[in-house]
Amino acid sequence: MANLLTTLVGFALVLTAPDAGGQQFDRRSREEPEIVVEAGGRFGACDVLRFSGDGRLLFAAGDDKVVRVWPYTSSGLETERAKAQVLRWRAWREQRGGIQALDISSDGKNVVVGGYGMKPSTVAVLDRATGETVALTWPLVRKGDANFNIVTAVAFHADGRVGFGTADGSLWLWNPKPLPEPDQDGRTAAPPVRVGKHDLPKRTVGSEPFNRPRLIWFSENGTLVSVAQSGQVYACAFDDTAADTPERPPPGKELFNVNAAEPVDARVYRVERIDGGRWIAVASADSKVLLCRADGKQTVRLELGKDRFPRSLAWHPKTRALAVGVGRALAPEGEGPRFFAEGNDEVRIYADPLAKPGAEPDVITHTGRAEALAFHPTDARLAIAGGDADEITVRKLDKPDEKPQVVRGGGRRPWAVNLSENGKMVGIQTARDARSLDPNKRGSGPWSRFDLSRLKESSDEGQKWVGPVRSADGWEVVPNSDNRYEWFVERTQMGERQRFRLELDRFRDLAPTCYTFLPASEKRPTRVIVGHYYGCTLFELVPERAVRGGFVGTKVYTGHAGEVTSVVAARSQTWFVTGGTDQTVAAWSLEDWKDAPNLGATFEEHNGAVRVVTLETGSPAWEAGLRKGDVLDLLAVDRVTVFDRTVKLKAVGTPQDALAALKAPKPRIELYFGIAAGEKTPRRETLTTVRQRPTWKWFPAFDSAGRMNDWVVWMWHGSYYHTKTVNGDRLVGWHVNAPDPGGRPEFYQLQQFERLFHRPDVMETLVDAGVAAALLTARNEHPTRDLFNKSEPAPVRLGLGHHEVTNAGLPVTITVRARGTNPDLLPERVELWLNDFLIEEWPRAGRQLDPRKPFEERYPIPANRFRAGPNRLTVVAVNSAGGRVEEVQWVPNPRSSPAARLFAVLVGVNDYSGTRQMNAGARNFGDLLHARNDATELGKLLKQCAGGNLLYETASADTHLDPKRGKLLDALRAVADQVQPDDTLVVFFAGHGDVLMPNDGPVPTVGPGLPGDKGAFVLCTPNYSPAKPTETAVAADELFAALAKVNCRKVVLLDACHSGRLATTNMLRRCVPNGQGPLIIAACDEGQRSYEHAKYQHGLFTRAVLNALDKDRDYRKADFDNNGVVSADELFDYVSAELPALLRGAGLSGPQTPASFPRDLPKDPLIKR
Repeated sequence: MANLLTTLVGFALVLTAPDAGGQQFDRRSREEPEIVVEAGGRFGACDVLRFSGDGRLLFAAGDDKVVRVWPYTSSGLETERAKAQVLRWRAWREQRGGIQALDISSDGKNVVVGGYGMKPSTVAVLDRATGETVALTWPLVRKGDANFNIVTAVAFHADGRVGFGTADGSLWLWNPKPLPEPDQDGRTAAPPVRVGKHDLPKRTVGSEPFNRPRLIWFSENGTLVSVAQSGQVYACAFDDTAADTPERPPPGKELFNVNAAEPVDARVYRVERIDGGRWIAVASADSKVLLCRADGKQTVRLELGKDRFPRSLAWHPKTRALAVGVGRALAPEGEGPRFFAEGNDEVRIYADPLAKPGAEPDVITHTGRAEALAFHPTDARLAIAGGDADEITVRKLDKPDEKPQVVRGGGRRPWAVNLSENGKMVGIQTARDARSLDPNKRGSGPWSRFDLSRLKESSDEGQKWVGPVRSADGWEVVPNSDNRYEWFVERTQMGERQRFRLELDRFRDLAPTCYTFLPASEKRPTRVIVGHYYGCTLFELVPERAVRGGFVGTKVYTGHAGEVTSVVAARSQTWFVTGGTDQTVAAWSLEDWKDAPNLGATFEEHNGAVRVVTLETGSPAWEAGLRKGDVLDLLAVDRVTVFDRTVKLKAVGTPQDALAALKAPKPRIELYFGIAAGEKTPRRETLTTVRQRPTWKWFPAFDSAGRMNDWVVWMWHGSYYHTKTVNGDRLVGWHVNAPDPGGRPEFYQLQQFERLFHRPDVMETLVDAGVAAALLTARNEHPTRDLFNKSEPAPVRLGLGHHEVTNAGLPVTITVRARGTNPDLLPERVELWLNDFLIEEWPRAGRQLDPRKPFEERYPIPANRFRAGPNRLTVVAVNSAGGRVEEVQWVPNPRSSPAARLFAVLVGVNDYSGTRQMNAGARNFGDLLHARNDATELGKLLKQCAGGNLLYETASADTHLDPKRGKLLDALRAVADQVQPDDTLVVFFAGHGDVLMPNDGPVPTVGPGLPGDKGAFVLCTPNYSPAKPTETAVAADELFAALAKVNCRKVVLLDACHSGRLATTNMLRRCVPNGQGPLIIAACDEGQRSYEHAKYQHGLFTRAVLNALDKDRDYRKADFDNNGVVSADELFDYVSAELPALLRGAGLSGPQTPASFPRDLPKDPLIKR
């Protein structure tokens, strides 16, 4: 059991970083940035969780490659996306950018991070407030030194210097003072100095060639102290003039080894300081925690029990409590083969275990993994990172029975994926079966379905699932019960049991997690797909090809940003899907590339060199940037030069050598190409590791009740995408590194480039015919890689004249400067928004911006434009290439809140008889029965929400029943003249909506639907005529342009029936095309109807809203947190939960699911009764 537990702890123990091609990765990370999930919460494993010293902020980092920061108050974490912060450093695909270590400066102004850098051993200091990169460095590469590998520990000194440790055991000191100019390699601060190095383990721990520092700190006696995974506690002088030569680091001193008194060395996984380093708490990769005095002369053991192991640690300096996250390996009944499977973790709280070493701990049950822990420095709060949906949980330790705060984003882990027998439906289960011992059965609960033939979500439960194939042709997968990193395939042949190891790269793939067989066919032997970190490996089970008792993968599929949780192949055996802890589903092709099964390119000798003859679109060779006709003057395989003609007098190898190396290249082995200059192209270099990429990825998002309510599907090559939902393309986007290593990376939502990349037609072709056909649809006859930075907008910066609003207001400076020489990247329009109020836009009327000049504007904002408390300033810049960029700053207004007023403009339209008479059947609008009553009753209720100790001093409702078009706009203009920034305006519309196409053409009724930039959405007034929309309707952009000029809080409730032409498009997407505007709650989602019924005398949506706001009905029920007020997010959650009951009560089958913008609605008080 000790051997098994040694292999159980955490996935991020043994990954190694890429150590070659750094410049190529830097370049390609900007040309082909990764699309990542940004749905308001964490995803993937969390390696660091920490409160700031003053307790005002909580930091989390890990596989998602960013630092997430939440403000903390006595009420808990402030989780609104507008208040949370994301700090970015340079990152790209798979592990590049994963954060393993983090520390916060003593003044709280800076954060230092390290991990899987774009260059090995990179550390960066980030400005906590702005996210700017303060300094960035990595060690010098020197002949005689091995790759130092990833950064595993970092620490700030009080004077601002940084200490860090790398996986080879080296310890470094760095002064992050910025250089006047970056050095020739791109560092923005001086390289670090090595000040010591841990010894390699004397008693081998596995077969790892590393000794990772797990914790480092600057001690009181002037040394840098480190605890390594071998258990060695080591101290060295932190002298930045220390002599450090290759292979001979400065000497340090071993203080002691935590394993010295142990019968078996146990790999150290986590370490925490106790009393500033006078003691240390050590989590070992077995079933114990050790508390060791700093001189090594006293140790306290905390035994965790059989099949338990410590996953995380935290120490509270005030209460002296120790928290231990304890994992559990599930054990099968009997003695059969044991796949590694985890149950739910528990958190054990030991009350001062140094003073009471034998006392039993308090135990908290935790769902999923307790990956990281953090005590609040003063409050009795414990933060826990990890869970089945990547949660952050905050528990009140002094109130253990109180429901904890749980913070999660919109995504969920797909614990199981599946495909229908006809291949048209993909399904996922987002609940985990915590008792399952089967690696292919980790999911439970209902299936969420996505129809690939129509590119939309589906509720069809009639499809039969294929499921993973657990055995084929006598072969089965068998685990090594003592080592979770090793699986075998076995079969009985001629009475003998055959057993072969499935060879994975332990340091990159980590442990196998799931599998599915592909039975043998006429053309193929039996195969098995094995899931692991970042993707899958395909094995062909041919005993004659075994090498030293193992099968080597024939193809490697890479494209997840974390562990693969499930894999299923289509019945046709031509493609398969996977689910990953990055909360995405990926689809992959099983077809070989035509002429070169793995690489996708063929070559020939040409005039003493090597020329590309054929190249298949979407293949690894195509992804690397090779082109048909390219001539290679350099080829290196696994960093060994095979062919070189760059220096004629020092030629290496022959064309035949290069052709032999390229005939059947192995996956994971780097091929480095030098491509000779052509007549019109400069010489260039590129590389590939011959990995197969996903054809498409799908991200579904869910509401608090577990219902899928947003989704987006995108193409790996080309970034084309499709969504029909309101917020789908606002939940994922590109992480784009700056051109220089010291610049701040940017994040762009897909929706910001909707004009360029929202291509339903391309996605349909991709699903039906594959990557090459899709790129032909998108581009041209010979598609090449399209570079993202061709359309990337020039970066926007918003400078604030003061850190808060003064009596004189706030001056701001907006700057947009082009990168490179392309004037199309400069903006053609710039907007300045204060909250959801459009305060200014450029160019002003009658002018245009000069695309040849940078944009710079100083703009003073008067104090009376700001709300009391926090205000959100946003600059939006749009360029002619179709890109949009935003910059957001929050600024506090310290003035006290004035008496606020509530205004309402309410419209209800029942009578559409005039529309039918005027249009002779062109629009089959029926009359509505209860829209007028909806508006009237809502107005009465809102008027009761003022006076006394309520939120509003006064409340007024301007109700319009069956009005002409001008009434609504006139009413909004009148309100705009009256409101103050702290007032609230409610706008309500109940009636029909329509979509106007050019020449009044048809709206597509089949296929993926109508893109957001096609057609015009209008709200229909009585006597509506599509031939005269400017006289008989209010266009959505017209309505929301009017609302943008109203400077107050705004809530828009839309009960526009999604029938007829409107059923094939998404109404809310058309209301806020640039992502700026008021809070909107719509009665139903795309493709649904908003019902009304005589039983309720109202539309069902309005009935739910009225119930929530009526103190004699469900007001208290809607107030979920029982704080006496109903916020917008509580109103939406109540209506979402109430509508199914109202549908059932009316005998309607539905569905009717409300939709909102933004997805995460504010928690500020909206109504008090």
